[in-house]
Formats: sequence, C-alpha cells, structure tokens
Amino acid sequence: ELRNENKELANKLGDIAKYNFYGADKFQEKIAQIDVENMTDEKLADLEKEAEQAKGTSREAKFKDKIIPFRDTDDDQWFTKFVSQAKEEGIVSGKKDGSGNLTGNFDPGSNVTNAEFAKMLIKGAGENEASGEPGNEKARGHWAQGFFRQAENNGMELAWLAPDESASRCTVAKSVVQIKGYELAEYNGEFSDIPVGDDCAAYIATVKREGIMSGDSNGTTFRPYETLNRAEVAKVISKLLEKGQAQVTECF
Repeated sequence: ELRNENKELANKLGDIAKYNFYGADKFQEKIAQIDVENMTDEKLADLEKEAEQAKGTSREAKFKDKIIPFRDTDDDQWFTKFVSQAKEEGIVSGKKDGSGNLTGNFDPGSNVTNAEFAKMLIKGAGENEASGEPGNEKARGHWAQGFFRQAENNGMELAWLAPDESASRCTVAKSVVQIKGYELAEYNGEFSDIPVGDDCAAYIATVKREGIMSGDSNGTTFRPYETLNRAEVAKVISKLLEKGQAQVTECF
C-alpha cells in the first residue's frame, strides 16, 4: 500500500495522465514509465511544467487534425463540443488579427459583445445579415451592421445596443425569446436576484422553460445584468440548434 504522501502524488499523476496527449508521443512515453514510489514533490513540479508544454504541442496536433475546432479549445473542456457545433454550422469562424486574418483561436473566456452575439444568434436562428443601413447610429459602418439591421427587422431590442459593449445575460435571454417568438412565461420569483416585475424576469423565465438558459449552478441566482463569455453563448446557440432539429424531427 502506498504511503499517504505517495497517494497524493499518485492522484496528481492520475490527473495528468487523464489528459489526451494526442501528438505528444514523447511525453506519453514518459508518463507510462513513471515510478510513483520514487516520485518527489520536486520531480512532480518539473513533470507538471513538462505536461503544460506537452499540452500545447497536443493542442496544435489536435487542431491540425481537426479533432478540436480551435487552438484554444480542448477535448477536456466543457464548452468545446458547443463551439465545435457552432463552427460546423458556419456560425462562428474564430478571432481575427489586426489584418483580418483568422488566428485559429476562439477566445472562449472573453466577454461576448453585442455585435458578436447578434451574429451568432441570427445565424444560429437560420437567418442572415440584412442589407441597408441600420437605424442604430452606433452600428452604422460596423462590421456587424447587417446583423443589427436584421435584428431591427425582427423587432429586437438588441438592434439598438452599442455593438462593442459586452452583452448581458438579460440581453441574451430577451434576444432569444424575441427572435424565436416564444410566448412569455410567468415569472414567480424563481431567482433570488431577480425581483418580480423586473424588465427581464419574464424573458428569463421563458428561456428557463425552453431549456436554453438555467441560471447558476446553485439554482437560485441568474445574475441578469452580468456578462456572458463566448463559450457560454456558444452553449446557448447549441441549445437553439438542438431545439430547431427537434422541431424538424417532429414534423415527420
């Protein structure tokens, strides 16, 4: 039986070994040959540094072989399947550099802007950007002006927001309901941070009913006026795509 301190080391080694080191063959071989009994804290620290470098090598290999959709997503991250679906559907293409070239990154942890969300939502709903100048002066000349114009055509409040400001969770809930035309649900105070009568309450109750957004893991808060990141919005779009596919299936 391992000593207590070796059990802890073994657990940490197990966490490293769980990762899919695809394309990092040398590191995989090293992991397979490790002697847990003779492992020390110092050796483990060095191994963890090597593991991080090997993960970088692995992500490049996975991206090249189209196992993951972007370099900064990975097959052990909760959001990758949602981002992958959005990319496959042509809803997202990733971040661009200063010259307008794709970088191969998605930047999942960054706050989603109203412009980015408008594009993802409209394309996720099966619509396209509209021609013509939007009524929102802040959106005129913006790369996303066609999506703001389409949002305006749909009568969505999103159409009038500042394109480069971060989208709030309330904005996302409202926009989903408005573009899908869902009948508003009754809000009965399910979330402790949303008072009855709040402008967003019925919209949030609706997206919860529809299984698109559910609030925080504690089940009691929603943080309606805080932001979402790009990974979280990819999940919302994926939920919309799933509901669309289910509706099509039900027609047959």
